[in-house]
Amino acid sequence: MKVRNVQVLIKTEDKDLEERLKKLVIKIGARVVETENLSKDELKKIDLLIIDTREMEYESMFEFIGEIRKLNNKIKIMWLTCKDNIKSSLLAMKVGVTEEVFFPIDVKTLKSKIKVLLELSQREKRE
Repeated sequence: MKVRNVQVLIKTEDKDLEERLKKLVIKIGARVVETENLSKDELKKIDLLIIDTREMEYESMFEFIGEIRKLNNKIKIMWLTCKDNIKSSLLAMKVGVTEEVFFPIDVKTLKSKIKVLLELSQREKRE
């Protein structure tokens, strides 16, 4: 079953990963929102943020997530990371990350996790 009326924002410096994520999200049925010049109103409508943490400094990443959370406290956040440790996981929970996915990424697992988060967002919209 495809999801409907849900939007995903992908934040990564890895263009190849970005393209693969876009294709996967579209295949699931969601709309991919481009990151350039998003207004506050557009950010409020995002259902899922997929953020690749490999190229980002923690401070700027937490600031970015915090700003989005202020505008949209229902947004689901998927954190793509290569840091499989307790400290990283605790920091992720602290800023409200919904799901962690570790590199190397298994595509089936990633697709399943994205779909679950989008279905949850879809249900919350109906309530």
